[in-house]
Amino acid sequence: MGEIALPVPIRNLLLAVAALMAPLTAQVVVQATLLQRTVRSGGNAVAWPAPGDDVTVGAGMSVVGAGAVLEHTVTPVDVQVAWSLQCQPPWVGTANLDVDVLYLFAAAGATPAVLELDWLAATTGNGSIGLLVDVHDDGSVDANGTTDLSVVVGPEPIYVRVRVIGAASAGTSSAWYTTWHWTGSVAANLTMRLVPTHAMVVPI
Repeated sequence: MGEIALPVPIRNLLLAVAALMAPLTAQVVVQATLLQRTVRSGGNAVAWPAPGDDVTVGAGMSVVGAGAVLEHTVTPVDVQVAWSLQCQPPWVGTANLDVDVLYLFAAAGATPAVLELDWLAATTGNGSIGLLVDVHDDGSVDANGTTDLSVVVGPEPIYVRVRVIGAASAGTSSAWYTTWHWTGSVAANLTMRLVPTHAMVVPI
């Protein structure tokens, strides 16, 4: 039995409806494993989470003078990772952080995507901070700042290792019968978005 020829306007409408009914979800799942956790200020240090813990739902790690907050969300169109980090000793001493997380992104089929990195950091005094992003966790640094990286997720999972290392110190100095206080600080925000490019909505 032959195919029924549909009028062009109806055929175009059906194609558009089919495109709109296609799954809009990224169909990408994410898992995050903490590899290294150091958040310390003076004699105070964070004890949780421990290296090896699953932090897929996010994590908050802070003491007076240092902190790292990890927020992870999955929307219908992308996977978003947001880190907020800070170091500023309250008076005298050193505050430091070293947070290292291994992200796993998986999809049932080969899914081209863009890994968008947005890195914003500000330091004062002797504060310092650095970002290292290693796609495939192969020991090669692929980014240390704001950039877009093309990746393919699936059928094999893709690993993305993110590490931030920062420190700041504060103290007092005396000279010529005068004492003054000095301090450094760090504030940084990282946004990482994995945006699959295999699906889009075209207006009718």
